[in-house]
Amino acid sequence: MKLLQTNRPMRQALLGLALALSGAAQAADWQLTALTGLDKGYALNNQGLVVGQTDSRATSWRNGLAVTLAEPPGGASFGSVAIAVSPLGVMAGDGGNLRGANWTAGGLTPLGVLREGVRTWAEGLNDFTSVGFTSYANDRTQATQWNLAGQPTLLTGLANTQYSRAYGINQAGQVVGWNGGAQFVDNFSRAVIWNQGQVSPLYTPGYSSSIARDINEHGEVAGSAYTVNTRPEHAVVWNTDGSLRTLDTPAGFDTSSAIRLNDQGWVLGQATRSADGLLSELMLWDDQDPAINLSRILADLNTAAGTHWRNWTGTDLDDQGQILVNAIDDDTGRSQAFILSMVSGTGQVPEPQSLALTLLALAMALRSNVRRGHRPTPAKP
Repeated sequence: MKLLQTNRPMRQALLGLALALSGAAQAADWQLTALTGLDKGYALNNQGLVVGQTDSRATSWRNGLAVTLAEPPGGASFGSVAIAVSPLGVMAGDGGNLRGANWTAGGLTPLGVLREGVRTWAEGLNDFTSVGFTSYANDRTQATQWNLAGQPTLLTGLANTQYSRAYGINQAGQVVGWNGGAQFVDNFSRAVIWNQGQVSPLYTPGYSSSIARDINEHGEVAGSAYTVNTRPEHAVVWNTDGSLRTLDTPAGFDTSSAIRLNDQGWVLGQATRSADGLLSELMLWDDQDPAINLSRILADLNTAAGTHWRNWTGTDLDDQGQILVNAIDDDTGRSQAFILSMVSGTGQVPEPQSLALTLLALAMALRSNVRRGHRPTPAKP
């Protein structure tokens, strides 16, 4: 089910091949696998561990087995959900009872607060630290990180900002998120990166507002940027030298946004078409090519299988190109998590007629790898 276990340029070449074969990639190039026992999936790691929620309980899934995670103090009267998972399998999310949580082999650890009357929420983590936000009674939020014992450290915000949230962290401890003058990013907000607790805005030429959603192990950052009151919103990536790259918004769509990126530079996000009542469709980008419309691929797979899944959303992808998606059954209303992956991940060799395209895609990926390479940590603007 995974892409061939090759180096980064080759894995990029496989995605380049899928893009080259068809601007609207064929459903036959992909396969969809239900994660039985997991209603909603929110994150996965490279070891095949998926986390999410089933029946309002935080749940993990691996090798066909769904496991309900430890309950918060107070038991089943509180719902819980796992939002993030680290390379070593540490999990984080909402533990219930207004507290974020870490889950390890030792069970649940609530994410602490510096004073009473507030709640916590985790959005991302590495093997040592969870990040998210602390929410106060006046709805103000402050970006926060916690160690594995649940002890909090508030992250410093930019001058003249009242709100902040942290969304992602890599193994090097770089944290990304946003600072803003209001609770919601519809007003002023600025994508930021924290290095060793020191906050810096991310460079956004031509845009007045931005938000950073994820950071990979190379220090590349994915998110979105727009100009207040004029829009449209664009999916963007900040390169490791701090420069900004705007991703292609597919024809017929008005806006786009990025939510996740992997270490191969593939970006997961969505594009919205206002003519269809702000209908959003799931997109996948690499760093060279136009977007693949995953919603159309999923719709074709759904039709071919004779099933009735709808409302596809994507939440994460790993470094082998497996994409975590969720859907709702039209007939029963139940939710289900799935993995969407390329058929080439089964180890199949490309057909002879596609060899030339494979070589072309590989050449593009090698050039991409040189351009992206090992570059310095993003410079402060």
